[in-house]
Amino acid sequence: MLALSLLACAGPGAALLTTPDDVWDTDLPPVDDAAALLGISMLQLEPGSYQMGSPDDEPGRELDETSRWVTLTRAFELGALEVTRSQFESVMGYAVNQSGADCDDCPVDAADWHETATFLNWMSAREGLPLCYPCDGEGREVNCQIEDNGDVYACAGYRLPTEAEWEYAARAGSGGSFPSAGDLPPDAIESCEAGILLSDGTPLDDVAWHCGNSGGDTHPVGSLAPNGWGLYDMAGNVYEWVEDSFDYYDPEDTVDPLLRNSRSRSSRGGSGFDYPRDQRVANRDGHSSAHEHHWLGFRVARTAEVK
Repeated sequence: MLALSLLACAGPGAALLTTPDDVWDTDLPPVDDAAALLGISMLQLEPGSYQMGSPDDEPGRELDETSRWVTLTRAFELGALEVTRSQFESVMGYAVNQSGADCDDCPVDAADWHETATFLNWMSAREGLPLCYPCDGEGREVNCQIEDNGDVYACAGYRLPTEAEWEYAARAGSGGSFPSAGDLPPDAIESCEAGILLSDGTPLDDVAWHCGNSGGDTHPVGSLAPNGWGLYDMAGNVYEWVEDSFDYYDPEDTVDPLLRNSRSRSSRGGSGFDYPRDQRVANRDGHSSAHEHHWLGFRVARTAEVK
């Protein structure tokens, strides 16, 4: 079990603890690539602009999906797959899974936001990078600062993607409701049937785990087709924690957005338990940062270059 007392990219004058011996109660040596050590494949995505949210006429749209143009100015790396049970347990020393699947390669599905931040800090520490989250406590009692932990875009360590980064990555340059695919038929937004075809002819079952094809359980990561940028499970399997607070966001066009005004946290991507409407790339959900729930996991992100 990990004992923590962490300072991070937490604002002006904050000390940065950058070596494992400073942070973790272990004698683990530093490594060149913590992601590779855990078997996490990272893809680099270049800066760009896109239309975040959903148009008013998108089938299944919710009111908190305000459409706006977002520009991301920094390249970033994102895990091609959701973090698995075995990866989480190898770092944290305990399991948090609630689904019935007997599957080490299924996504971790019940980590709260604080445990997620702790996992990411461990990766940073093993690689000798600044930590992106200030945390204290240990095990399932760990508590990480969520309201003022600095500019995560400028943190060189491992972190969660911001909400804008997550949707940019999920869309992969496309404008449909689903990653690199079309829209739902209006009569299928709350259907738990298999065999639904999206507006471009793509079978929904090929690109998303939802209530019609999941069998009520999680599945090994990467089992369905990736989006156009090689990212898997951006629709369904488990919801994924992101960096931002959960609230309505500003409808104005914006650069490198980050929403921080509450103790709740956003999650993206839908889950295999949900209706097809919830797997759309614009869909948003929110939870308390201490929420531990079946169908809630995460993937790893990192700014590609911090000057």
